[in-house]
Amino acid sequence: QHNEGSPLYKILQGGNYEVEFNANVSGLTAGPVAISILVDGIPLDAGATAISTITTPGDYENISIHKVIPICCKGDATITIASIPSVLTGATLPGTPTDTVIPLIQNANLTIIRKC
Repeated sequence: QHNEGSPLYKILQGGNYEVEFNANVSGLTAGPVAISILVDGIPLDAGATAISTITTPGDYENISIHKVIPICCKGDATITIASIPSVLTGATLPGTPTDTVIPLIQNANLTIIRKC
């Protein structure tokens, strides 16, 4: 269920949903941009987040996310795409929390397909 203009996509029937998102992203400043799939307002695992580092403000990078999301057979969920305020960066684990750049987004595409 979706209302035109809304970023919220309500899943009313359980199953496995294939979610694909791609877009061109940039920022007004240099730094990492992070976009994630959220279910009921909560980011999924790292496989559901795309991160791109903007080196030149205003230059666009392409990002994409592909994730299969299981929804309980008697449940429902709300899926949305949102920017993430910080990510872990650095060469050593677990990483250093780093603030992300507010994204500029163009040519965004979101597809949600119920697989079973």
